[in-house]
Amino acid sequence: MKNFIEEIQGDFYADLNILKEAFEQKRIFNIIHYKTGFKIDLIIKKQGDYYDKELGRRKAYKFGDKIFFFASAEDIILSKLLWSKFSSSERQFQDALGVAKVQKDMLDYEYLTKSADVLKVNEPLKRLLKEIGKEIP
Repeated sequence: MKNFIEEIQGDFYADLNILKEAFEQKRIFNIIHYKTGFKIDLIIKKQGDYYDKELGRRKAYKFGDKIFFFASAEDIILSKLLWSKFSSSERQFQDALGVAKVQKDMLDYEYLTKSADVLKVNEPLKRLLKEIGKEIP
C-alpha cells in the first residue's frame, strides 16, 4: 500500500484513511486526478476463483505516464449487480445497465451468465438483459 500511495501522490488525491480501510476490508475506494478531476474507483481483489478470473480479465490502459488496469465491462456489470443486491441500490443497477447499453454488441454473454450464476445475481442480470433487448435463458 505504501508503494501505491507514493506512486500516485503527486498526481492524484486520495483520502489516506479511507484508502487504508479499503485495503484492510477489501472494499472499493476512489482517487481523483488533480489536473482533470477524473475519478477512478479502485476495487481491492477479494479471495476466490471468480475474483482470480476477474483479475485475469482486466484491461491495461495508459493515463498520462502511468499504466492503469480496468475491470472488463462484463466484470463491472457483475460487480454493480452484486453491489445492487447487497445494498438494495437501484443506482448500482442503473450503472450496470448504462455499461451494458454502451458495450451491448461487445459483451461476452456466456461469461456474464455463467458468472452471474456463481455470484447469485441471475435475476438482476435477466432484468438487465431484457432492458437492453438481449434475453438469454
